[in-house]
Amino acid sequence: MDDHGGQDDLTASMVLMQQQMQEMQQTIDTEEAARQAAAELAAQQVYGTECHAFHISQLGMLQDYQS
Repeated sequence: MDDHGGQDDLTASMVLMQQQMQEMQQTIDTEEAARQAAAELAAQQVYGTECHAFHISQLGMLQDYQS
């Protein structure tokens, strides 16, 4: 008996599985990149807000000093 057809089926299944795993990894990588970008944006916004608040408080102290 020739098991060539069974080997072809197994090979095709392995190729399909590998493609699915690559797609899953790409999805994971994309989601991780999106999470990192969101975290960086949030950090920039918080840092920018803190810097802005600091400058406003410094300006207020300067105005108090000049009064």
